[in-house]
Amino acid sequence: VDQMWRSTMQTGADAPAVMQVMTIDNLKQHFLEANKTLDLVQKGLNDYLETKRSAFPRFYFLSNDELLDILSETKDPRRVV
Repeated sequence: VDQMWRSTMQTGADAPAVMQVMTIDNLKQHFLEANKTLDLVQKGLNDYLETKRSAFPRFYFLSNDELLDILSETKDPRRVV
């Protein structure tokens, strides 16, 4: 997904005319596939966060962003408190 996005944006930067960017082969299909992939990643992330919430009920009061921030600091337990 990231590679497709970067190459499309590079093409847009190299040729700022919209019609040139629109001539990229299967552009719409690439974006639809990327969207499906991102939906799968989002679902997987939500499932992961739900498992953490079921293990620690106090996490139910946190947003996904806050919970991700806390879980990213688990290498340093003093930062979680």
